[in-house]
Amino acid sequence: MEFQFENALAELEKAAQISSAPNVTNEERTAAEQVILRFKKSKDGLDLCKFIIERTKSEHLRFDAAQVLRDCLVANWDRISETDIPTVLAQQLINLMFSSDISYAVGRRLASVVALIVKHRAIERHGQDRKELVHHLINVLGSTGHPFMIATTILESLIAEHQFVSASLKSDYCFSFDLHFASKKNFENDELLVIFEACLQFLNSYNGGRENEFERILRLTETILFWCFTNTNLPQRIMVVIENDVYPVFKPPMNWERVVTNSAFENIFFDLHLKVRGNEALVVRTMQFISQIFSMSGPLFPGRNARLGLLARLLPRFIGFLELPNKLNREVLGLSDVVRKVLLVHRMATLNSIDPNVLEKFFHAAGNFTCSVLQDAVIEESIKTDDRVLRESSTRLLEAWTNVLAEPEDVPNCVMPISTSVFNNYLHGRLAAPLGFRPVANLDEDSDDEEAVADDVRFRDQLQSNRRI
Repeated sequence: MEFQFENALAELEKAAQISSAPNVTNEERTAAEQVILRFKKSKDGLDLCKFIIERTKSEHLRFDAAQVLRDCLVANWDRISETDIPTVLAQQLINLMFSSDISYAVGRRLASVVALIVKHRAIERHGQDRKELVHHLINVLGSTGHPFMIATTILESLIAEHQFVSASLKSDYCFSFDLHFASKKNFENDELLVIFEACLQFLNSYNGGRENEFERILRLTETILFWCFTNTNLPQRIMVVIENDVYPVFKPPMNWERVVTNSAFENIFFDLHLKVRGNEALVVRTMQFISQIFSMSGPLFPGRNARLGLLARLLPRFIGFLELPNKLNREVLGLSDVVRKVLLVHRMATLNSIDPNVLEKFFHAAGNFTCSVLQDAVIEESIKTDDRVLRESSTRLLEAWTNVLAEPEDVPNCVMPISTSVFNNYLHGRLAAPLGFRPVANLDEDSDDEEAVADDVRFRDQLQSNRRI
């Protein structure tokens, strides 16, 4: 048998070399591609795939063999011996953890195989294998370098394997919707929380450096914060629609209470943002994290009082963020989105239940922030740039203030002079000197088409908001 595998490996390696070589005839390339294609389509090559992954020096062939191995497992799961499955799992874990020359792409494919096996065995053995593997990987996160990177790769694959029930039905068709659904629910109630806690611990202790490892933890955290949690009352067709939501609201289940309702939880994300403020790419992501924290709902925040309690915890730290100096444009956009979320989601009558001192400080900070953004947006418009971040921020903020004033009977006294200042700042930004501070446009033949568009078209949303104000 090994002799046959060696011959097959030699044939595939030769085909892989010919298919990527520059100086071969079309006939030779076509023949080589046919050899590789037959291998990719095989559904009963489990042993051959294991042999290739361990022996080949070709990364392309190892990559293909990992995918074929996964397809074989899905197609033949019920026919594979119970003793063979743990062997395959152990071999792929060894290949991942102890092969320092493995490429990232191959590592992802092998991790996908590991995740598939662990998920299947979790369904059949009540999650024991999955629990043991996750706890082992969490311990590996205490190290650095290759072990850390491989551990996060496997964790990413485990999360991806459980994340979308609808996708699992297509790629892993040997289990029913109910089994995939139950597997996801069990995973998010147990192992996903363990992974999340490990990420929070890393982010809380992060003080710069370790860029690659930091990026991996950010990705894991991002996926969990935008996780679509299961709902037992939803039928399959509705579940598919909900899972396709790009930005789902963060709705952790009841057994996450110990972590999520702790005041230290949100402080981790506020502190993280302060640590990375100088990096615009990271600021975008940390502001998304904070925005998700503000949007938390679900069984842990079932009613008005629970959501108000969360908001009351978050506002004092957020007020400090609105008052920070030297904000990056993308940071401004993120802050604007949170202000808009707070003032659109919560009615004014509801906000009045918050401590009046905190609420007044928030409105003053939000008003000063809005006026600053409106002024900076005017400067942005005078510069020829494709970036219109401040204009978008202005639009979001004005929409928020419009919503506040929609219920005048519930508006606190402090809001009226602030909203007047917002309106005046916008008005002065639309007028040139001496009535305002808008730079005089210098349109010529080379001006962009957008600059020539009338203001009532370019700023339609902003003008409508100010008309209501």
